[in-house]
Amino acid sequence: MIKHFAIGKISKPHGVRGEVNIIPFDEDLSIFENLNRVFLSNSDTNENDLKEAEITSIKFKNKKVVAKLKDCDTCNEAELLRNKFIRIAREEISLKEGDYFIADIKECNVYDDEGTFLGKISEVIQTKNNDVYWIKKTNLNEELLIPVLKSIVVGINIDDKKVIIKPVKSWSL
Repeated sequence: MIKHFAIGKISKPHGVRGEVNIIPFDEDLSIFENLNRVFLSNSDTNENDLKEAEITSIKFKNKKVVAKLKDCDTCNEAELLRNKFIRIAREEISLKEGDYFIADIKECNVYDDEGTFLGKISEVIQTKNNDVYWIKKTNLNEELLIPVLKSIVVGINIDDKKVIIKPVKSWSL
């Protein structure tokens, strides 16, 4: 289970006092508002290279975030942070009822509500209207795309890594 999620990436220094420009991964910038510490990483998924950093100030500019990190006081020091991912601990993110982390959905086993195993979720495709689960079937290298709609997805149990859907033959889209 992933313990730290990437919420942005440092693009370049901002000014000469060690601030950095961050490209956020979500349009909702509120996740940055009360951050006091983050983790810097060379990857958005590898958790072995995390380095903790304290944030001393945050400001917002044109849908981007400008942050000042403790002990980063010059443009040259900020330049060394270019392309680092900004990650935060899982427990610092609050989810609404019925929302899940994409990382937790991936690799869930998918069954229909009759108990038939359909495969594992290999990717979650985000579209304008709804997400789509990309299922890799175990037999014959077949694939199945499942629209994530309340009328199709019956239940999700992250602890058991299990997603239940209505049988494909019963879908009416």
